[in-house]
Amino acid sequence: MKHKEQSRQVSANLRALVEHHGITQQQLADAVRNENTGRNVTRQAVTALLNGKFSPSLDVLFQYLNAVNGLAGTNYTLRDIDIKEAAYKMQGTEQLAYIQDGGIYLK
Repeated sequence: MKHKEQSRQVSANLRALVEHHGITQQQLADAVRNENTGRNVTRQAVTALLNGKFSPSLDVLFQYLNAVNGLAGTNYTLRDIDIKEAAYKMQGTEQLAYIQDGGIYLK
């Protein structure tokens, strides 16, 4: 798997957690701060990340994952969004996996 595909995979796995917990993109944007400006990120930035439009740094992934944990009352780690089979196909929304006990599992 190439770097871009891996990055998209991690974004898809993060998106699966966000959707599983019913977190809106606006809620996530309100919970994540841009470290350079100190302001919340935009909903558009959240959408771009969750749709795999850019490769986030490890720091950014931690910020988003911590925001998901705060909003959902969970304790997910990077291991939970690591490069696994996508929970959703990037081209559509066909569910290929499910979330249970804090992990993403293939169907």
